[in-house]
Amino acid sequence: MNHWAAITAFCLPCLSSGAVADLFNHKNNFEYTLSLGQRGDNFRWDINGPVNELTPSFNVLSELDWKNINSTPLQLEAHYRANRKFSVAGHVSYALISSGQVRDSDYCGQNRSREFSRSISKGEGELLDWELRSQLEVVRQAMYGLSIIGGYTRFKQDFDLNTGIQTIGGVENFENLCTQNPQDPIIPPDPGSVLADLRTSYNARWQGPWLGGGGHWRHNRIHLVAEAQLYWLEYQGRGSWNSRSPAFRFIQSAQGYGIGMQFNAGYRLIDGVETGVQVRWLSTVTQSGNESIRQQLGGDSIIFNQGNTFNGAKWTTINYAIFIKLTH
Repeated sequence: MNHWAAITAFCLPCLSSGAVADLFNHKNNFEYTLSLGQRGDNFRWDINGPVNELTPSFNVLSELDWKNINSTPLQLEAHYRANRKFSVAGHVSYALISSGQVRDSDYCGQNRSREFSRSISKGEGELLDWELRSQLEVVRQAMYGLSIIGGYTRFKQDFDLNTGIQTIGGVENFENLCTQNPQDPIIPPDPGSVLADLRTSYNARWQGPWLGGGGHWRHNRIHLVAEAQLYWLEYQGRGSWNSRSPAFRFIQSAQGYGIGMQFNAGYRLIDGVETGVQVRWLSTVTQSGNESIRQQLGGDSIIFNQGNTFNGAKWTTINYAIFIKLTH
């Protein structure tokens, strides 16, 4: 990703005529917002390629699908209003995954057909997001305003797979669907097998600049805010699969984009103190990309690509939160 794009996205709102010149002509305001929410994520990626040297390449060979990943994020935001038009802000959010399900499927046919392996695991791990933004109010009236917003963000998802159960698998099933090679090392366990001590992880990173717009409406103690964003993202996924022998690790990368929306409804309790609710939704997708594999062979390690291509990743998240905001 071009770093100038990130700088432009963050600085564009402050380049309007009068925004910089007016920088110190307004009383400085600092706002601090603490929020606690309930977040739900759905995340999926898949690759294409051959099962082994005896099979052709399939458009979906392996797929990981995280469903209903629930967490309770804690977020802290700081907001600095330089003048009546221009402000900057940043936030950081952290959460431990509390529940969810992960499906790991492998196929020996086109279009997700001839599924020869499926395991179900519990969703575990942690989530960490941060964002920097700048905002220029281009329309300002007594009760409402409209703004241009830009910034840079990073979303981090660290998923762990520690225990699970095999629901589709076994030698006979593999031979019937894929190949007559019973010594193939990827033959999955029999259905019903408990998968313990998997020590498997997948780390996803989405980062890049974004641009958007927003508006607010204020009447007496009520304050409503709505925003929409368009993201340009770099994606990288790092997997560590220790459930097979030999263990292997891989890196996936791709370009992506996303759209997001946010809505706040606040109520001023006293001067300088506001509380309310927030809803934030984000959906991202990548193009096809690259995958490289580092496989452990005894005490050595080699890097290779076995003919697989990263088809891409999709991620959707929604967060409902309550917040308290302090202004001085």
